Amino acid sequence: TPIYSPTPVPTPTVTPIPPPFSLRETDNMLLLGTDRRPNDGSWRTDSLMIIGIDRTYNRAAILSVPRDLYLSVPGYGTARINQVDYLGEKVLATPGGGPALLSQVIEENLGLKTGHWMRVEMSGFEDVVDALGGVTVDLDCPFYELIYDLDTQKWDYFTLPAGENLLDGQAARWFVRLRLVESDFGRARRQRQFLWALRD
Repeated sequence: TPIYSPTPVPTPTVTPIPPPFSLRETDNMLLLGTDRRPNDGSWRTDSLMIIGIDRTYNRAAILSVPRDLYLSVPGYGTARINQVDYLGEKVLATPGGGPALLSQVIEENLGLKTGHWMRVEMSGFEDVVDALGGVTVDLDCPFYELIYDLDTQKWDYFTLPAGENLLDGQAARWFVRLRLVESDFGRARRQRQFLWALRD
């Protein structure tokens, strides 16, 4: 009599769920967006982000740090975080410059270590976007922000329609920089959105 042999049922592949993202356990980089200009003696780092790379689970996260955050700066006193890059570079002559001092301040006040940094200036930002042929951002609603036109010496609006928008360097600069209508929080959200679009 033949023995019954059922067809084996394949075991389903289970993808493990990674733990919650923790910037205290990732390889972190400072991204500094500055208004530094060639002929100016001082500058501010009004855009400050911590990019965390989780190499174990192949993922990343971005944390925006508010530019008006008041913190204790070693050797100086209390200052806004957007001044620390300049203070470390030009006032305190910190070894490693402004990014080294900023890394120290962030670790002491926020408990996050940052081992790498990149400083982006506006002209370089535009050049990168143009070199890529533009960056597409997808907006769920129309975007508008007040802008002062230096050519006409009048206030106007920078606008983008809902849907996909291919931004060249100049348009991308306005998209990540303007903040009169949306405030610093809206600007920070758009900057994160733009970085993800740049990655894509």
